[in-house]
Amino acid sequence: GLALTPIHLVSSYCALITGYAPKPYLVEKIVREDGKILYEKKQTEYLNEQPFLDENTRQWIKKALRYIVLEGTGKKANSYYYAVGGKTGTAEVYDIETKQYSKKKYITSFIGVFPYPNPKYVLLVLVAEPKSPWRSLLYGGSVAAPYFREIVNEVAPYLGLKPLFSHKDSNYDINH
Repeated sequence: GLALTPIHLVSSYCALITGYAPKPYLVEKIVREDGKILYEKKQTEYLNEQPFLDENTRQWIKKALRYIVLEGTGKKANSYYYAVGGKTGTAEVYDIETKQYSKKKYITSFIGVFPYPNPKYVLLVLVAEPKSPWRSLLYGGSVAAPYFREIVNEVAPYLGLKPLFSHKDSNYDINH
């Protein structure tokens, strides 16, 4: 199987959207109790000097991610107030005892970008080994996607994003 860390996945989506892969960092600022800044990251560094993809390809990817939220497996990620795009994921967990991938244990995910059509943020939601009596409810679209929607709805105002529409208008067209 393919193994990725969450940081690799988020960095990859940044590259798909902007053309540039950011050099991952975990700490932006360290501030003492008295307010003195001990460390502050100055600017984002990138792993590449030229875009990985041309502008037309990046626009197509953004439209595809929006379409997944509007019409595909990511419908439950569609924010009530902000245009988003993203992709669902479901992975079987490797069982080290049986040395096989489990048919009963999963990691579900939703990775999304917002605000559409000019995303500034990438958010990854992972849910390890969700429980349900029905296997059909153990997919990224039914488990992780609703968490993504709620996080975006709660965090976006703190990021200074204004709601684009009311709940009834949340099917913002991909051509906008």
